[in-house]
Amino acid sequence: MLSKPLLPAALIETVIGMVAPSARVAQPGTRIAVPRFRALRVLLAEDDMINQQIALELTQAAGIVTDVAANGRIALERLLAADPAHYGLVLMDVQMPEMDGYDVTRRIRADPRFSVLPIIAMTAHAMQADRLDCLAAGMNDHLCKPINPRELYGAGAPRMWIRPMW
Repeated sequence: MLSKPLLPAALIETVIGMVAPSARVAQPGTRIAVPRFRALRVLLAEDDMINQQIALELTQAAGIVTDVAANGRIALERLLAADPAHYGLVLMDVQMPEMDGYDVTRRIRADPRFSVLPIIAMTAHAMQADRLDCLAAGMNDHLCKPINPRELYGAGAPRMWIRPMW
C-alpha cells in the first residue's frame, strides 16, 4: 500500500521491498530523507533496465542529473569524450556486456584527467573479496544491489559527493 502524496523515495522503497524484502531500509510508511545535491552530474554505467530505472529514480529524486550508459564501452566512450569536470561521479556496474566495470575503471584511471573522479561500484557481488576487487581496480567505494537508498546517498560522503542539502 502506498499513501498519497506519493514521494519518489517511498515508491522506490516499496519496489525494492517487493523485489528483495531483506533489503528494506525502513518500516512501511517510514519516509526516507532524500538529500538534495547541487550541480552534480552522474554517469550511470548499468546494463539492466530495472537497475537503471531504480538508480535513475534515486538520483533524480535527489536533484542529480544522471546520464545512462547501457554498457561499459559506451560508458568509457562517453566519459573520455566529455570535459574532465563534466561528471562529478560514476556509478559503475561490475558485470556489463562489451566491457566490464573493472576494465572500464582501469582505463579511466589510466587517463590522468580522471585520476580523482569518484567511481562507485554498484554490484550484486557482496563478499568482502568482491569489494576489495573493486577497490583494487580503482573504484572508490562499493554498493551492493539491490541499492539501499541511504547507502547510495551516503556513499563516499562527504569526501566525494558535493555536500547534500538535508
